[in-house]
Amino acid sequence: MRIKDMNVEELKSFVERNNLTVEGTGKNGSIIRPDLEKAIEIAGLSENDVSESESIEEQYVVLKPFKDLKDDNYIYEKAGEDYPRNNKQADPERVKELLSKENKRKEPVIKIKDRE
Repeated sequence: MRIKDMNVEELKSFVERNNLTVEGTGKNGSIIRPDLEKAIEIAGLSENDVSESESIEEQYVVLKPFKDLKDDNYIYEKAGEDYPRNNKQADPERVKELLSKENKRKEPVIKIKDRE
């Protein structure tokens, strides 16, 4: 995956995994996409580094209850429950849909789980 093909959540996750410092230039100092891309560039990380980091299995958590139409209509009832259920393997394309607005709900319904 190329950096420009990553969504903002994927970029944030990559930046966090690599302990990069990001200075926000958005409204009220918020971090925006160009800030994340710049941090990756300053660190000297390449497309190869992004691909290698993808081998680390991400974990996800439900933001809003939803019915997973691509998992036998399984219903995720509570915010905070793990996605996917029962340690199932997450389909990368499905995860990308659910992290973004590119799904039937037109809003993200999962997010990358915070690491403790």
